[in-house]
Amino acid sequence: MKNISILFFLLLLCSCNSQQNNKQDIVELFVNDNYTPKELSAIIDSIRIIPLETTDNSLIGFLAELKYDDGHFFIQDGYNRLVSVFDDNGSFLRQLARKGNGPKEVQYPASFSLDKIHKEVWISNNNNFMRFDYQGKYLGRRNYSLSFSDFYVDTNYNIYFYTSKSDNAHIQDGFLTGDLTVLTTDNKKRTWFKSDLVGHYNRPNVSRTYHVANHPFSLQKDGSVTFSYVFNDTIYSIKDNQIMPKYCVHLTGNSISSEKLNNMPGEEVKEYVKKHSKLQWNMNGVYETPSYLLFSYMIGLDNCCWCFYNKKTKSLSNLKIIDDLFGLNWIDIKETIDDKIVAWIPTEELKISNKLIPFVGQKEFEKLQTITHNDNPIIIEFTLKDKL
Repeated sequence: MKNISILFFLLLLCSCNSQQNNKQDIVELFVNDNYTPKELSAIIDSIRIIPLETTDNSLIGFLAELKYDDGHFFIQDGYNRLVSVFDDNGSFLRQLARKGNGPKEVQYPASFSLDKIHKEVWISNNNNFMRFDYQGKYLGRRNYSLSFSDFYVDTNYNIYFYTSKSDNAHIQDGFLTGDLTVLTTDNKKRTWFKSDLVGHYNRPNVSRTYHVANHPFSLQKDGSVTFSYVFNDTIYSIKDNQIMPKYCVHLTGNSISSEKLNNMPGEEVKEYVKKHSKLQWNMNGVYETPSYLLFSYMIGLDNCCWCFYNKKTKSLSNLKIIDDLFGLNWIDIKETIDDKIVAWIPTEELKISNKLIPFVGQKEFEKLQTITHNDNPIIIEFTLKDKL
C-alpha cells in the first residue's frame, strides 16, 4: 500500500491518559458507575422480528456471526463455521461453500467478512481466504499468515486484521503484530498499537489467558470504519489509509487506567478483577450508526452495561438493559443497518412476553409463539427512542 499515511503523533495524543493539545476533533465521553436499569421495551421505538427459515439445508445450531448488505443476511454457524445466506425476510437462499478439500471447498473455516464495496464474501480457511460473490460464485483465493479475531477488506483490497494482542511469533517470520495489522496487496504487513506484552507469551511455561471481547470493524456511510481494541479507551476511524482517534471514553467510576490494563498480562487482569468486583473496565462491542455510538463495558466479571451516545443531542445514556420482551440475560448485538440495531436470539432461550404485542401486533405475536426450540435462531432489528 504505497500511499498509506499513519499519523503516529496523533495516536500518541489520543490516549485519554495523556495530555491532549488538540481535543476539538475528538469527542470525549465520561461514563460513571451510576448506570440506570432500563427495560428493553422502554428504550426501543420500533422492532422487527425475523425468524430464520429452518430447512434440512439451513440448520443453524449457534449463530457465531451475522452481517448484512444489499438485502441479505449472511449467517455463520458456530458449529461447522459455514456461511449461509438468507433474504431480508429470513428465507434461506444458499450456503456459500461446502466443507471439503476440493478447489472450491473450504476445509478449515474460522471467520468471514463482507467486502461491501466489491460485493464479495471472504471466508478464512486456515492460511488463505476463499472469495465468493453474494450469489455464491467462487472468485478465487488470497493467501495470508496471521492469527486474528476479525478483519475487513478495503476498497483497494488491502486487508485490515484485528490481531487482538496475538504477537504472531509462531509464524516465525520475525514480524510481531499489535492490535491492528494490515496486509497490503503486495503482501507487506504493517502494524499499530503494540503493547508491552509483545513477546510475553513466548516465554517457557507461560500460558495465555483470554477475555471475551467483541471488537468489530463498523463500516460507515462515508466509507470510513470505526475501530477499537481490547483494554483501550480510544475509538478510532480508519479512512483513506489513515487511522485517526474519534472518541475517547473515560470510565470514571471504580476503574483502572486503560494503559495499565492494556499492558497487564491476562492472568494478572483476571486476578485484579476478582479482587475488585465492582471494577468498571473492558469497553468493547463498539458500533457506530448515523445517529448513535454504542458500546458496552464490564462491571467486575459478571455484569455488563451498554452506553448509547446520541450524536445529535450529545447525550450519553449509561444503561443496564433488562430484557422484558424475550427473556434474555444478554442482548447479543451483531450488526447495525443504518440506525437499526441487529441482534440474535437462540430459540431455546426464547421467552416471549405479551409486551411485544404493541410493537408487532397480535397476528405476528401468535406466529412467534409457534417457534420451537428446534427452529433456527431469530433476528431482531430495533430502533431506539430519541430520549433514553
